[in-house]
Amino acid sequence: MSNFELVSKTVIDWNKKKPMPILNKMSRSLTEMYLHTIELENQEWYWNKTIEQYRADKNRAIERARKAEIKIAELEKQIEHYKKVLG
Repeated sequence: MSNFELVSKTVIDWNKKKPMPILNKMSRSLTEMYLHTIELENQEWYWNKTIEQYRADKNRAIERARKAEIKIAELEKQIEHYKKVLG
C-alpha cells in the first residue's frame, strides 16, 4: 500500500465514521494532489519522449549527412577520373 493510498483511505474511513467538513476538504485536497502528481508524471513522460524523438531526428540527419559526404567524395573521384581520361 502506498503512502498516498494509506492517507486517503484513512481520511475516507474517518469521514464515514464521523463526517466533518474538514475531512471533506482533506479528501478533496488529497484528490487534487493526486491529480496534480499524475499530471506531472504525464508531462515528464511526454518531455522524455520528445527529447528521445529530437535525438533520433538529429542522429538520422547526421547519418544522412555522412552518407551524402561519402557520395560526394565518390562523385568527385569519378569526375577527376573522367577529366584525366577525356583530357
